[in-house]
Amino acid sequence: MSFRKLRLLITTVVVGLLLLALIGAVVFVLVFGARGETPFVGSHSILWITTGSMSPTIEERTYVLIEKVSPSDIKKDDIICFVSDDPSIYGMRNTHRVLEVIGDHEAFKTAGDFTKVEDPVPASADKLIGRYVKSLPVLSVAGRLLSTPVGLFGAGFLFILVMVLVYLPDIRRIFSLANAANTTKEDLVQQKIREEVERLKAAGGIPEPESVSADVELEETPEKKQKEEPEETPEEVLEEAAEDASEQAPDVEGKTDGAKDTSDDI
Repeated sequence: MSFRKLRLLITTVVVGLLLLALIGAVVFVLVFGARGETPFVGSHSILWITTGSMSPTIEERTYVLIEKVSPSDIKKDDIICFVSDDPSIYGMRNTHRVLEVIGDHEAFKTAGDFTKVEDPVPASADKLIGRYVKSLPVLSVAGRLLSTPVGLFGAGFLFILVMVLVYLPDIRRIFSLANAANTTKEDLVQQKIREEVERLKAAGGIPEPESVSADVELEETPEKKQKEEPEETPEEVLEEAAEDASEQAPDVEGKTDGAKDTSDDI
């Protein structure tokens, strides 16, 4: 395998794995998020922010990476994700900035960066999910695309197009090998036919082409024979005339004697 093909293969594998990981992460978050769960892989998880309450720090419809921490690790100005006790959004996940730590990390006063208005109910330490680490812009774009039917169709079409372009040389090579195999098969069939014809000729089952041509040559037309006969010379013509005259001479003499005898009887 050449270096160029090896590099193309590695690139294809890497791109494919990244796309699969991206799609898997989106599906992972959407499925568990719809169930109200926040699964962690190791000590990290991904959340889908649906509102702009933390704008401009975290824009609406953005994926963020959070880490699992103990309530005692939380301090002022940290951005935390927690299950809210606010009656208006009770039981829902909320991501806001910590304004103040209450007691011995028993609860936290929070507020959104967009309004900077303190939440009416503090976040309880036992409802803490994790601490914000950073936003994930690439995954966010993918999430926005996949969150709509048109975007989902476009992402699928783009994925198929990339795969076709990457594997197009391999597809061409497969078709070339298939055509070559068909051609080789036809050549083998023709070879078998020729061998069978030669075997029948050797056994006397098929007349040789030479014998047929010889028979045709024997059937010569009169015109051809006449053309093939040599022309006579003037001397040969005179000799043939003299021979014909000598052959006819006795008949003439016989006729004369008959006439003479007839005259005597009279």
